[in-house]
Amino acid sequence: MSFPVESDSPSSTPTLSPPSANSSVAEEAAEDKDVVASFRRRLADLAKEAIHAHKCAPPSPSPWSLLDKDEARARAMEAVEAEVEKQLEAFMEDGRLEFAYPKLSSPRNVRFDPLRGTMPVESDAVAVTTTALLEQRQKPSMQASVRARKYSLILLTLQKVWRLLETNAFATKREIYYESVNEYESQGDVDSAVGIISAMLGIPRLHLHVLATSKGLVAGSLTMTMAGGDADDDQSRVDCRGTTTGELVPQDVSASALRLESDCEYVLVVEKDATFQRLLDEGFADALGPGVLVTGKGVPDLNTRQLVHRLWSELAVPVMALVDADPWGVDIMLTYRFGSMAMAFSGETLAVPAMK
Repeated sequence: MSFPVESDSPSSTPTLSPPSANSSVAEEAAEDKDVVASFRRRLADLAKEAIHAHKCAPPSPSPWSLLDKDEARARAMEAVEAEVEKQLEAFMEDGRLEFAYPKLSSPRNVRFDPLRGTMPVESDAVAVTTTALLEQRQKPSMQASVRARKYSLILLTLQKVWRLLETNAFATKREIYYESVNEYESQGDVDSAVGIISAMLGIPRLHLHVLATSKGLVAGSLTMTMAGGDADDDQSRVDCRGTTTGELVPQDVSASALRLESDCEYVLVVEKDATFQRLLDEGFADALGPGVLVTGKGVPDLNTRQLVHRLWSELAVPVMALVDADPWGVDIMLTYRFGSMAMAFSGETLAVPAMK
């Protein structure tokens, strides 16, 4: 019996050749296409949901945003003067000076609307807190001293607000602090007083002519033009398409001060600045279609929240959040999505309930 003899010739020996560089590139390109295609399909579903959400609960602008600047300024001055007159009348009647305002930290004062975010309760159900100067008949105490100082700071800040309105000037909370650094112990005193005055009068802080310093950044398919400015003037127009590190969110992003133009298909809100910069470096917005990237660098300031709300309400595109999967990241996302208790009485509309 004879058996076949295997040939030793090189041609009959099986070999495994390493994959070529071209095949690896082709595989990576195919995977990238699959990721983009999957994202585009999901984005199309989210766009339908965004349009549906707009129909179910059309974004309602703040009544103050519908007023022109002169009328809003006149109404704000009237409200400040009326509060001062009320203080004088109360002092003439019983010798007591006291500010009454909604308790901003009380959950009883807000209601949750899944379509509109955190909303104030009806006026007759609002839990009110007071802060007053110490009456002469009362025995001095630490608590009374704290209340008296708080009253003085609110009155001082109210005076500064009235002067800003009277002269038609604007100031940041930081500028207010440094203007009277001997009266305010810290920046927190100014922040607290402005928040209380805004809630007490029901007037957005911007219409009190008090600005918040912006720290947020924006990039992508968005052009911002100052009201009254020329679209071809680089001084009044900011094109966020060409930025490599992000453009600073303006201090006044109200519709009366800033015009937004965009053909974006989505808005991505990023919690951290480092992640935002990495996405820009990787060309995220260009790779996945026209989009706008925004970061508040952690807990967002009011201007960044207002910009995100305007993009949602005016463009009706999906708004997504990229945050850390921990309680702090979730809290930041919920602040964008539903607002906060402290801002419920400020008269500003900042929530984006359709955020994913």
